[in-house]
Amino acid sequence: MLLFVRPHRIGINNMLQVPSTYWNMVHGSKPEDVFKDEEGVCIMRAIASNMAWLLKLLESAKGTKLEKPVQIPKVRTNFIR
Repeated sequence: MLLFVRPHRIGINNMLQVPSTYWNMVHGSKPEDVFKDEEGVCIMRAIASNMAWLLKLLESAKGTKLEKPVQIPKVRTNFIR
């Protein structure tokens, strides 16, 4: 199963976004071929390092006075009147 989240929807759904250096993908016709994609592997290592840092940051914030952002209720505008 391929999970694909459109990048433009991440920011509008209150999701944390892990930064990367480029598109998060590797290429290969077989699973073992992806390790030959040196650029892709480097990008995956960068995003893995950034994700680990973000998870550590979130964990270290637990038990502090830092609170989660308040969830603001959505208001929908109907432009057809």
